Amino acid sequence: MRTQSKFMWWLSSLFFSLAPILAQSAEPVARIGEGTHLYLRCNTTSWDVSEVNRLKTGAQNFLRELTFEVKETWMTQGGDDCVLTETPERNAWGAWQNYYGAHLPTLRVPDSAWLRVQADSAENMVFRVRFPALGRYRFVLNTRDGYFSFHRTTPPKAGEVTWTLPGNLMSDAQGQLFLSSPYPQNSLSLVDGNSGLLLWTYQAATAFSVHGNCSTQNTAFITQQGRVVAVSKQTGREIWSTDLNGDLQGEHGYLTCYPSQGQMYLSYGAERTTIVSLAPTTGKVLWAWVAPASAGVLGIDGRQVFISGQQDAKAMFVVLSLVEGRELWKANPGTGYFSLAPDGSLFLVDGAWLTAMEPATGRALWTYAAQQNEPISLSFEQNGLYVHERTRISSIDKRNGRIVWAHDYQALAAQNPHAQILKTGVVLVQALDHAARVSRQIALNCWTGHVLWEREETGTGSFVSEVNQQETWLINGKTIQAIAPWTGVVRWRFVLNSAAPSEGIMNVLEQDKNTVYVAYGLAGSQYPPMGVLALDRKTGALNWQSWLDASLSRVAGDAHTLILNAGHHGSTKALKK
Repeated sequence: MRTQSKFMWWLSSLFFSLAPILAQSAEPVARIGEGTHLYLRCNTTSWDVSEVNRLKTGAQNFLRELTFEVKETWMTQGGDDCVLTETPERNAWGAWQNYYGAHLPTLRVPDSAWLRVQADSAENMVFRVRFPALGRYRFVLNTRDGYFSFHRTTPPKAGEVTWTLPGNLMSDAQGQLFLSSPYPQNSLSLVDGNSGLLLWTYQAATAFSVHGNCSTQNTAFITQQGRVVAVSKQTGREIWSTDLNGDLQGEHGYLTCYPSQGQMYLSYGAERTTIVSLAPTTGKVLWAWVAPASAGVLGIDGRQVFISGQQDAKAMFVVLSLVEGRELWKANPGTGYFSLAPDGSLFLVDGAWLTAMEPATGRALWTYAAQQNEPISLSFEQNGLYVHERTRISSIDKRNGRIVWAHDYQALAAQNPHAQILKTGVVLVQALDHAARVSRQIALNCWTGHVLWEREETGTGSFVSEVNQQETWLINGKTIQAIAPWTGVVRWRFVLNSAAPSEGIMNVLEQDKNTVYVAYGLAGSQYPPMGVLALDRKTGALNWQSWLDASLSRVAGDAHTLILNAGHHGSTKALKK
């Protein structure tokens, strides 16, 4: 994303991103404003219909806009009530009126929302708008695509929103951004991350799911009721679609893909799942296999496809040949389950027992019994095999099942210890002494098991946040610390300045060359209100702070912009770095 001049920012803010409608009626919003007049009626603009609040044509004929000033402090606190009104007369009520609201009850400026179609009166269409401060704002309505935006008229500073979108974005396997609009519009749009503009929109026939992990450089894939569709990323046009000769009628399938190996599998059917191998470039059916129960693709290894599922409340496992879909072998592990390592190694976990299996035949290669005779779990980080017991972690040689090293932390048994393998190659054991309000950490070398360092600190519990293999952050309440993972040295510590007991550091969203972007907010709810802290990567000093008053999740980012989904099915906000 490139740095924009003030003029280019102003121009792109007029367009925002051209997103489709998410109306809350049985029919999509028709093209409004054609041969009629539109008015933004609020306390701040006027409840009459006049030149003061009439929308003017923007840079494109499908854009309508209004610039106005917020002068009352209460509009920045409780918010202002607004409704969009359409009449056939200029600056007059005319013979009829249409009223439009928002798909969100409250907009937190800068923000966007889909148009909501008139129900039976203007009162039912009223939506609330909360302005961050006094000053001048611009309202922009996209009449073609059925959404509107509120934003400031001044160019954004660091930490301020550069563009918004209604609804949440997703990023696919190639990092490209998509806006998926559900019923009644049922459309998929490719989004330009620099400006938030839509590059194209594909109109689906029914409600659909987009499978970002299946995307290739040139193609996106969606499933809708009765059909699988491949869409060109360059044009938004359909490349191919299939209904499996009618077999998908009434079904909504799920795709599992391995793009680097050119493999795509469609699963459909609840009680007896059918798994179909499709050619990603043509949609041609290569083979199909019907499971005796509900099942799905667990993984592939280049020669076999591994299927796991449930039959009669017990685990089911089947291995098929990748080329033909022929059944090679199957197993019913009962209460156990199969786990597939990234390198294709296959393991059966059953209580305290671990068995390595030959993928092609199902033959047992070796068996390992946990030392504590309790249920175990596995992890495969750093290309290893680690067995997790309640107070013990062991590194196991995948070739023969022998213990490479083991570390017992029985002394921490009363403090609910748990171990995780970090991206840096450090095994971090953490435990919390609730009575003493002390959090303890033990760091081990994942290859040798040697203890690297131990430390403890006061607090209600710590957790690790990682972005890549270079740095580790330890978060404890209002505090975030940059830790040198191999030495335990604290490089810097930042404490959130907040009097609210429930407000604290949530997680690290992203890091770039000079800055760490951290989410903070109020804990205690499913979708807690949150904001962003920009901290200096070397010192932990606060560069800027932005409160967005919505739950946040990262979508994408680069040197200039951090793109976040704000709120559950709420909106997308791009912050200037």
